[in-house]
Amino acid sequence: MSERTDFTVGRKDWGDSRVESCPAGELGDGQVRMQVERFALTSNNISYAAAGDMLKYWGFFPAAEGRGRIPAMGFGDVIESKHDEIPVGTRVFGFFPMSRYLVLEPSSASPARIVDGASHRKGLAPVYNEYSPVGGDPNYSASQEDEHMLMRGLFMTSFLAEDLIADNDLFGAGAVLITSASDRKST
Repeated sequence: MSERTDFTVGRKDWGDSRVESCPAGELGDGQVRMQVERFALTSNNISYAAAGDMLKYWGFFPAAEGRGRIPAMGFGDVIESKHDEIPVGTRVFGFFPMSRYLVLEPSSASPARIVDGASHRKGLAPVYNEYSPVGGDPNYSASQEDEHMLMRGLFMTSFLAEDLIADNDLFGAGAVLITSASDRKST
């Protein structure tokens, strides 16, 4: 593999979008290369871009100065591995860039989760640094990957929101009303 392909946007002007290619590079010891097989396009992607600087979403997948790689929930397959616990062929669910490939530097790996410990991801929301191998996920079904990509991120966010609110004694409120720009309804 000689090239990596990324979809990037201007961080201040999302209409300035490009498909860029650059050298893929060699893997270092302990790294894995994933092929991004599919990802979901939802209103969350716009939220990641809109809050990219404030909530550090642009930090997950660095790009050239002034550019960003918009994050998305999706599935990828390990196509190259220099990590003893992560074999080629491992399929995972997680937070991916809109790119052809992603290199992870796992700080821990098990059949249930892989944690990317890359230095540029330190200090970012830990839930987005975790990748779930589908072989260890009792809720995984290949026939429901589309639904999984659309809904799982919302479940993670709902638990994080509940923890924040509970840890802060409802911020002094008597009740909490939660709405979401990415609510999904079936008709």
